[in-house]
Amino acid sequence: MRNRGPVPALVKERLGGLLTKRTQPTQFSISVQQGVPHWSHLVFLIVGLSIIPIGTAIHHMSFEVRRWQDSDYSPFHAGEGE
Repeated sequence: MRNRGPVPALVKERLGGLLTKRTQPTQFSISVQQGVPHWSHLVFLIVGLSIIPIGTAIHHMSFEVRRWQDSDYSPFHAGEGE
């Protein structure tokens, strides 16, 4: 990218209720960077990809608890009422 130097601009200021034009050029510089990593994208990806496995694990666990709820040998109610 080519640097073209200072950019002249007419800036309007409000001074005492009057609009005046500043005739001196205002100088500023802009820096554009490409390829900067955004960590929020990685966090959204991890959260998004983990939704289905977490939902599947919850469903599997609730199924196993319901399956064993009336059994004398339930692994989920160990030590109760012997």
